[in-house]
Amino acid sequence: MKDDLFIAHQSVHGKHLDNEYYLALIMKEMNINKDQRLYNKDKIISRFIKIIEELNLNYYKEYDKDVEIIFLNIKNRILYERLAENGPKVGKISES
Repeated sequence: MKDDLFIAHQSVHGKHLDNEYYLALIMKEMNINKDQRLYNKDKIISRFIKIIEELNLNYYKEYDKDVEIIFLNIKNRILYERLAENGPKVGKISES
């Protein structure tokens, strides 16, 4: 989905999807009327999940990059403090 289709409202907790908008969009896309939506609940939920995953994909990628940087920083900090010739050599590396 494109960013211009990201219909949400802002609250103190961040952005929230407009569920009614997406429900109507999915029902229109799947040619489901209001009377049929209870019988197609699983299909609608599955499609809604796919939309959410697509909207959040960039956030997942950003999170993965952040985690990678965090682990790299921890590794480099340990190497400098414990093993590097020019580091302070504060002691052995333990599992804890």
